[in-house]
Amino acid sequence: MRQLNRLIKIELRTFYKMGISIFFSFIFPLMLMVIIMLSSGNPMITDEYYLINKYIVISFVIGLVPLTLVSFPISVASDFEYGVIDRFLLFNINVNKVFLSKFIVNVFFIALQFVITCLFALIFKFKFPAIDVIIIFFILYLFISLTLFLFGWILAYTLKKVSKVQVIGMALMFVLLALSGAFGEINNLPEYFKYLNFLIPTYDLTNGLTTFWLGGNIKIANILFKYTIINIVLTSIVLIISKNKKVIISK
Repeated sequence: MRQLNRLIKIELRTFYKMGISIFFSFIFPLMLMVIIMLSSGNPMITDEYYLINKYIVISFVIGLVPLTLVSFPISVASDFEYGVIDRFLLFNINVNKVFLSKFIVNVFFIALQFVITCLFALIFKFKFPAIDVIIIFFILYLFISLTLFLFGWILAYTLKKVSKVQVIGMALMFVLLALSGAFGEINNLPEYFKYLNFLIPTYDLTNGLTTFWLGGNIKIANILFKYTIINIVLTSIVLIISKNKKVIISK
């Protein structure tokens, strides 16, 4: 546990040096929020909520994707590219704990971004949903985020180059956000693009979970079942890759 705590502190210091992650995860979503709210006038969308209550979920997602597909995989890839993993092995440090510390730190920043976004949205008359809605939403939010983290790990370990991970991660980030409606309506996209939405985690966040966030009913069991299967498949791929290439050590 002491070793894991030290690794977490190292990852925290490393994250603060990644300007691109801080900008796209914390500043960029708030900038877009200001632009959208000012340009739209933040109208009432129900008898209870303004537009901000719907748009805030998009702000969560805009901050989430850079953490899972950019900063996390870049952190993993840099350890491979610059020989950090070899040094960890040399000093008898469990590599599993290294990856776990990266995951914990990024989950912490997901939660921090969630809180900061909610507080900032108060400027635009944001109204918090019921506490049970917030708790269930956040649990589902983290569970779906795990899918993106696993994909980010596979991306990082496959490429192992910071420059490649950054370029591909950024490209995937904008593609996922665009296809999930984060930058505007997707109704005008070709029909075959809409079939891809089933495989896009961010689409479920910006659509299905938004309905729940606004007080509507969704089939939570279906979401849990879907992402349990997806996460099991991705975890299996991670374990197979790690075992074949001897990354995970048992210590």
